[in-house]
Amino acid sequence: MRRRLDLQPRPVVELRGVDCAGINALSRREGEVLSLAASGYLDKQICLQLGVSPNTLRTYWARIRSKIGEVPRSALAVAYATENANRAVVEASGADWEVDIERWTYRRLSSRSTLLEIGVNEEILLDDVIEAIHPEDVPNVLRLLEEIRAGDQSEFTFELRVVRPNGIDTTSSFVRIDRDEAGQATRLTGTRTQNVDLRAAGRATVEVGYWTRDLRTGVFTGDAEFCAIFGIDPTDPDLRETAMARFHPEERTLTSTFVSSTVEAGKKRARATHRLRLPDDSYRWITTDLRIEHDADGPVRALGAVMAFDHD
Repeated sequence: MRRRLDLQPRPVVELRGVDCAGINALSRREGEVLSLAASGYLDKQICLQLGVSPNTLRTYWARIRSKIGEVPRSALAVAYATENANRAVVEASGADWEVDIERWTYRRLSSRSTLLEIGVNEEILLDDVIEAIHPEDVPNVLRLLEEIRAGDQSEFTFELRVVRPNGIDTTSSFVRIDRDEAGQATRLTGTRTQNVDLRAAGRATVEVGYWTRDLRTGVFTGDAEFCAIFGIDPTDPDLRETAMARFHPEERTLTSTFVSSTVEAGKKRARATHRLRLPDDSYRWITTDLRIEHDADGPVRALGAVMAFDHD
């Protein structure tokens, strides 16, 4: 069971009219329809990809809306992307930290920025972590830990404030809970995700851009939304190289080989989440949904849907 736990007494940001939890109730085929739509495919293209008739596709759309909400197609795509974004971050990046509940310890697992900037694999008491949390959020953290002990949830997302030497920082993580055979929580593993400011009412938004790459000629194109996400000039003659340069230096090798490694593995679809460097030297998580098209001679085209999340 997955839930979102808001550690601050502020309104939760939601997509109006959309039940994101309904994503988990979709059948495999319904998920494929929504995934293709979120990647920019039109109904005619979805029919060709899945080998179904327009009437069958309309049935799928009706079932999808009955589970997620009677909302426009764009909102359904946002719901799909939002629900899968945190999981994609975890799958792409791995855990950043872990808490051993029985030993009451916190350990940093990666070199990425985490709740406390201690050494990788360094272990400290969880009490030391709690001392670094903003005093107004500490009661909610303690309440959350009690809920984890008493409940049966397996995943959640949290946001809280941390008091650092240079000021107050906000941090968010996607957390998985390990339980023993008796159902007792034994360990938490967390991956830091994009912060979501819940202090003001708003609605979740997502920027979606599309790109294509001819695997035989190397020609790369990106639409206006793709260029806006990456902050690059659409007329740039080296569009792909300029886009690659926007990624975190530690991840450029992975991003530059994402398509080739997918093709070499014989996959038709892949998903990856990486960080973009913004003009102010901060970073933003984006998720790329990749599809490889084939003809009789093999892979011919890579199509990518880039999703970047914000709240307004």
